[in-house]
Amino acid sequence: MCQPTDSRTQPAGSRCTHPRAASAAQLPGNAHELAPGHVQMRERLEPGGLERPGMHDQQVVSRFGELRDDRSTDEPCPAQDDGSHERTLRMPGLAIMASTRHTRHIKAPRARVYDALLDPAAVARWRVPSGMTSEVHEFDAREGGALRVSLTYDAPDRSGKTVGRTDTYGGRFVRLVRNELVVEADEFETADPAIGGEMTITISLSDADGGGTELTAIHDGLPSGVSPADNEVGWNEALARLAALVESEPTV
Repeated sequence: MCQPTDSRTQPAGSRCTHPRAASAAQLPGNAHELAPGHVQMRERLEPGGLERPGMHDQQVVSRFGELRDDRSTDEPCPAQDDGSHERTLRMPGLAIMASTRHTRHIKAPRARVYDALLDPAAVARWRVPSGMTSEVHEFDAREGGALRVSLTYDAPDRSGKTVGRTDTYGGRFVRLVRNELVVEADEFETADPAIGGEMTITISLSDADGGGTELTAIHDGLPSGVSPADNEVGWNEALARLAALVESEPTV
């Protein structure tokens, strides 16, 4: 669901500053080492710029800032509903992993949506961004079962993350709760360290007010070489396909 872009490209905006030292050995309390050389940091700024270190939110942080020795970043600090701000900072030499969150109201019962999440034939149809074709190589839909999928660009001038025009990812199903939850851990097949690393996808289903299903998808652990903005676009396109697929089936 992601297209490679330069995640360091940022729009003009306000500057966020941080007074702490840049040493990886002196990470603040809100920075978490995900794997050797990988650190995730989220911060939340109160109205007026006051910090609350250690505040961890599930909300999307969709831009990266390059953290320099003076602890400043050119990343804009988008205002939240309560007037506070969120940001993700990238430490030199370390890969920061971001998260995206997506919701969709689907006019179909949860059981039908759940089945489409785990049916490899259905997955090949809906879980693919526009301009790409999906091929499901392996899809053992049980806890601990393996999965492997390739997404190939239709345009001949596009470059994939794995080989040629193709992005291939593999992983495993971590947790399955019938009609409620699908959790999987995936990783791109690539030699590029900026794109590698395990990602976690959590899809939860609940009954929507007025009927149908409320779907929430959280994509954690996006590598620094994957644009969160592109990931959001890919997920939105995929979930629109999922809705069209399951909503078109007659209700029994």
